[in-house]
Amino acid sequence: MAGIGKTLRFYGNWKAEMTPAKTREFFKKFANEAVVKNFNLLKDSGAKIMIAPPSACLESARLSINEHSLGQFVELGVQAPWHVVGAYTGFTTLEMAKDPAIAAKYAVIGHSERRQPWRTIEAAIRNSLKGAPSPLNPDDVVGSVIASILKEIAIDSNKPQPFGIALDRIVNAQVKEALKVGITPILCVGETLSERKEGRTTEVVLSQLSSGLEGLPPELVKLTEIAYEPVWAIGTGETASPEQAEEVHVKIYDRLSEHAQTPKHNIPIVYGGSMKPDNVAALVKKPPIWGGLIGGASLKADVFMLLIQNGIAAVS
Repeated sequence: MAGIGKTLRFYGNWKAEMTPAKTREFFKKFANEAVVKNFNLLKDSGAKIMIAPPSACLESARLSINEHSLGQFVELGVQAPWHVVGAYTGFTTLEMAKDPAIAAKYAVIGHSERRQPWRTIEAAIRNSLKGAPSPLNPDDVVGSVIASILKEIAIDSNKPQPFGIALDRIVNAQVKEALKVGITPILCVGETLSERKEGRTTEVVLSQLSSGLEGLPPELVKLTEIAYEPVWAIGTGETASPEQAEEVHVKIYDRLSEHAQTPKHNIPIVYGGSMKPDNVAALVKKPPIWGGLIGGASLKADVFMLLIQNGIAAVS
């Protein structure tokens, strides 16, 4: 059954919410919450904790983790890393994240906020070209300008374009590069509210999942982790019910079985839609939900620690 023998995961995604100074203050407070107050709880549970700060805060985070002896409990992650070293202004590469000065162990890849620009482009084109298919293929689109843009951005170009948009082929390349350099990819998948209302949740989520894992041998699939993030529940205060989340997690588990070529596996699947201290217990009690990819509730040390405590207590 999905989630048997699971080790809970609490992954903080700070997005662009923090500064280096706030990062240092967070880890100073978290050291008190974790090391001083909850050392035995964290040690005995084996729960995995990760923080993915903004790129400008990565080094401050690493120095703070070392200073406060948090390395046994907390790992670092990188947000939306670029997979190619070169002339890409403003990008954080996986090579940078792997450098010992950062020593990131995780990468958040394909987050809905990086997928959204392409959703917007697709919607605009479909609205202007009635009947255009989804996903868009330049061979099916009338208009040489639009077709050429699509070819360059999304489909035919082998040279990565520096738009920072999480297109399926870019996500797939980032997953592969992360595994190549020894960083665990957290592949994010999820549907928008309109896609859910249209009854397309399974179609959208499993398409993103399979595209992200395309070309990976089973042994590498087993080294990935998945975050299901219903887009309509991110930063809105809305949360998928435990039953809604469980239903999608089970479908993800089953599709992962195909990619891993085994009916049973322990590939972690975390929930990424407004997990908070007051709903974490109901979510992680569901066998296929291994924890959370957490935004707002990970920004304050005491709130994040309370969420972790409640999650651990729920499955103890």
